[in-house]
Amino acid sequence: MKTIFLIIIVGLIILSSVIFVAIWNSIPKECDDKCKHERRAIEAGKIVTGSYELEKPLCLGGRGMILNEDCEIIGKYDVSTGMPIVENKEQYSIEITGLNKIYRIGEQYDFSYVITGYGYSCGSKDVTFPDQNGELVTISSSGLCAADVPMKNFVFDIQKERGTTYGHVGLKNPGTYNVTVTFDRPSRDSPTTAIKEFRVPPPNSWYNNQLRDADLQTVKDSCVNDSPKERMTNALRYTNETHVFLNLGCEWKKIGKFMGE
Repeated sequence: MKTIFLIIIVGLIILSSVIFVAIWNSIPKECDDKCKHERRAIEAGKIVTGSYELEKPLCLGGRGMILNEDCEIIGKYDVSTGMPIVENKEQYSIEITGLNKIYRIGEQYDFSYVITGYGYSCGSKDVTFPDQNGELVTISSSGLCAADVPMKNFVFDIQKERGTTYGHVGLKNPGTYNVTVTFDRPSRDSPTTAIKEFRVPPPNSWYNNQLRDADLQTVKDSCVNDSPKERMTNALRYTNETHVFLNLGCEWKKIGKFMGE
């Protein structure tokens, strides 16, 4: 009798323990870092159970990487937009150097250019400028690009590298003139171009361009080597927005307050 009673008591204890464990496991618990990591991996599909046969190898690239069918990285994309990121794109700029804003009639002008960019420094270059009569002249040069040469950052200063400058004439007639430099990159249909303007004012004329002191000094310095006759011929009057100046004999003299034409 005692044995049966003892067996019943032990059975009840075991049953109550099983029930307690089941209830304990059913209570939601706070997920630790390991738990969260496993959940995220499962949601992202990175944990796969079972075995599968793949027709092609599974490519796992880094975040933001674009892979081809051979699992090779061929580019990058913006993870926020999904758009491909274009890197190492050809880009060029041209600076026309050595050209003043103002020249007197007959005064020689000269200029050169500098090309900077990422890509290829070889290619066709066209330089267009006025001759002494104002007619446009174009000088072209070309350089063949060697095969398999990679793109790179470069600076091509034609005056420093080859001693080349353009112009070398004085304009006979007053007016506004342009010089243009064109580089056939990135393509002939979309070349890189720079244009710069300069003026030749008529003698004994007003020239209202709100000139800075540096511009006035440039004009003054340019007539130092002129003969007295040339100085008289090229007598010019300028205004720097508030006052009128007379350039006669390479000396600037204030002759009045600017009142308009």
